[in-house]
Amino acid sequence: MSSKGPLHYLAHLFNPWLKSLLAILAGGAAVYWQNAPQGLRGAVGGVLIVLAVDLVLGTTRAILDGELNVKRAMDSCVKLIIYGSAIGVGVGLDYFAQTGYAAVLVALAFVFFAEGTSALANIRDLAKRYNLPVPEALEQLFHNEAEKLGHTDKKA
Repeated sequence: MSSKGPLHYLAHLFNPWLKSLLAILAGGAAVYWQNAPQGLRGAVGGVLIVLAVDLVLGTTRAILDGELNVKRAMDSCVKLIIYGSAIGVGVGLDYFAQTGYAAVLVALAFVFFAEGTSALANIRDLAKRYNLPVPEALEQLFHNEAEKLGHTDKKA
């Protein structure tokens, strides 16, 4: 008999209330979506596209680097939960403060730029792996960020 991992037991522990919570959130999101203006729907679509692109590129990079493991997957899940929470806070602020969707758009912009930067970093690293030309502006962007953080690429 095979041993079940900790994630199985965690999922089993939270299963009843998690299903209820997800159903409530899905219902609220559906109502919110029906009342949202077309521009907000477009912003959500753009963020979902960037999330999907970063997911594919990040997974590809992790597989090629031999770093695809449970810890990395859990880190990605936590990141998605944080993004979802930021958008949820934006929706809550919009609902209670009547911000005219401004709070939601700020949260979406945060997610878009964070994931966009991650996708660009994955593109750069994959291009370097296969000796493809990396646009100078993209290389300079990450070189400047590395210098600000005190990290420099000793290999190049």
